[in-house]
Amino acid sequence: MSEGESFIVAEPDPPAPASRRRRWFGGREPGPVGRYVQCLDVGEHVVLECIGPGYTDITGEQDAAIRGLGFVGPQEQPGSGQENYRVDLPRDATERVARLGADALAALGVSADTDWQWTHHPV
Repeated sequence: MSEGESFIVAEPDPPAPASRRRRWFGGREPGPVGRYVQCLDVGEHVVLECIGPGYTDITGEQDAAIRGLGFVGPQEQPGSGQENYRVDLPRDATERVARLGADALAALGVSADTDWQWTHHPV
């Protein structure tokens, strides 16, 4: 990855319930979001994030497992507007980034057999 590039690895979004309310002047309220990890190269380091409690129900056990990997939660990022768990890593730690991403998804209960969606955002 180059500075400014990012990628997202995600499971497909779960089906939205048919009973979602309609919003004024637009479509329906957003549906549930699939669990994901995203990585952004910010120059001197990379930021690895995984879905946080603002998007999905995360159990206390999952929260502890993600934090045990070294991620900080939204509560430890005051004023950032973040709803994700986050960890900053050196740019040259690509194996560690990949391992932490896979471990975070496993902690969230995502099966290794999942039909992943991969998105790359070049600069």
